[in-house]
Amino acid sequence: MGTFWVLSYALGIVAYLWIMANVPLVAIPAAGHDDALFVHLATNVLKGGWLGPYNNLTLAKGAFYPLWIAGTWIVGLPLLVTQGFAYALGCLLLARGLRPWLRSEAMTFLVFLVLLLNPAVYGYGQLRVMREGIYVPETLLIAAGVAWWFRWRDQGLLRRGALAAAVGVLLAAFWTTREEGVWILPFLVVSVVLAAVLDWIRGRSDAATLRLEMPWPGALRACVPRLVHTAVLAGVTVSVAVLGVGLVTWKNQQHYGVSDTVEFKQHAFLSGYGALSRIRHQGGTRLTSSSRARSCSVPMR
Repeated sequence: MGTFWVLSYALGIVAYLWIMANVPLVAIPAAGHDDALFVHLATNVLKGGWLGPYNNLTLAKGAFYPLWIAGTWIVGLPLLVTQGFAYALGCLLLARGLRPWLRSEAMTFLVFLVLLLNPAVYGYGQLRVMREGIYVPETLLIAAGVAWWFRWRDQGLLRRGALAAAVGVLLAAFWTTREEGVWILPFLVVSVVLAAVLDWIRGRSDAATLRLEMPWPGALRACVPRLVHTAVLAGVTVSVAVLGVGLVTWKNQQHYGVSDTVEFKQHAFLSGYGALSRIRHQGGTRLTSSSRARSCSVPMR
């Protein structure tokens, strides 16, 4: 990549960050379950008390976004700028990761601009003190990590191992930001399976190059090292992600006696909510799954 393109990428990122620095932050102090909650939790983090005193909202949402807000305060930058930097970095890494499969540097830069100038990042939810502001960059960075995983298939194991660990860190952050993170797992599983298939194809090609007489045994011998490397790297990603999520779970257990990232995933909550949702009744209120009267009518054991 020449100097012209380096300057073009840099100019695009600087311009985007300038825009984000001048876009007004939409903060709603009365939103006790969203904006105000995240700021309150971040304040407790800065005080050194993890997420603060325990109440019905302490573990209602993931811990990563309050940690991000606290980190933003420490570095002294506006929240939208730090989130914008994460998004711009994701755009850059994804575009550069896809470079081998794009026709030219101009096409790669066009992909970068399309991602960077996505109008959805200026949506109402993206400009509030809400998790969506970091959730989209996290998703983009994970996708970029997968793209580089395929681009670096022929690189050294140390470099690929560092990339696998970085994807694990991103996955841990992603998992502890919102509660529905399971949706990204099929994408990651398909990516690992595709990497294994490419290893097998490369193994057969290597076997043919070496003129091995028995195609299947020869291909198997040739692709085993690649398959082992892919499995080990996938294991590194999973291990780092589990370690990161486990650290949050451990902190919650240490402070609140809840061994999970959020209380919504606890068996007791799921069972109770499911029981209330299965009660049939006439009428009802829109967007309300269980009214107070209905809940109080359930006999307690």
